[in-house]
Amino acid sequence: MNDKKDIIEASLCGGLSLEPFFSPLYEEIDEMRQRFIQLYTRRDHLLSHERDNLYCRYVELIGRRVYSNFCLSVEVRALKMKVEMAQAAVNHNQRPRLSEIEATVRSRLEDYYEEMAQRAKAIRDVEEAERIASFTVTELRNLYRTLVRRLHPDLHPDLSEEMIDLFMKGQAAYRSYDVEVLREIIKRLDMEGDLTECVIADRSPEETLRRLEQDVKKLEDEIEALKETFPFCLEMKLLDPVWVKEQQDEQEEERSRLEAQRKIYEERLSILAG
Repeated sequence: MNDKKDIIEASLCGGLSLEPFFSPLYEEIDEMRQRFIQLYTRRDHLLSHERDNLYCRYVELIGRRVYSNFCLSVEVRALKMKVEMAQAAVNHNQRPRLSEIEATVRSRLEDYYEEMAQRAKAIRDVEEAERIASFTVTELRNLYRTLVRRLHPDLHPDLSEEMIDLFMKGQAAYRSYDVEVLREIIKRLDMEGDLTECVIADRSPEETLRRLEQDVKKLEDEIEALKETFPFCLEMKLLDPVWVKEQQDEQEEERSRLEAQRKIYEERLSILAG
């Protein structure tokens, strides 16, 4: 190796020592790569695990009441529509056909029923994820950090399509708590050897550092923005028993109001159908 580029590439792959005047730059690159891995893992951990835990806490304290009231509000909306359609039939001296009215109302409220099903599924999924043992989550996170370090496309732009697919598979496994799949992926990487730990040869060290700095800044911004979204924005409030009690009381009041409306519409519909 006669030129500096060869020395740089070999050094980044662990083959040679850098010349003294290059060392600080490559120390920065290495620090930035580690920062990228840390932030990338942190972001995905927020999205895949901490969000689930926080959402589960929200569901336990408030969310079930909100969901129950949403279902009740859809029921009240459906009853109101049935009453209106039955009243229209009576106004035309016709006997309300409840089976037809029921089918029409269900069709019109299809989006609401779909949302009810989605909300119910979200609650079930989070509760299932909450049952995962904490030591498993720790192992998952450690395995995922290794996966990001060795296969993330931003760190290794020369990866083959096969390795990119493997990275995507590992991401999916992490997000679904599938520790066995992640173990197998890391085992495969260990068996095949270190795929690519060096910065790509067609980039200068300055360009590599610049891109890493941009990626790190982007991840920092994404994490900050994420913390402003639901349910992260409620994290501190959910620790405040006064705030939680206020929300629970509001939901109880809303439920009482909706139950009163339901009773009124049920009585009206019974009269119209009778």
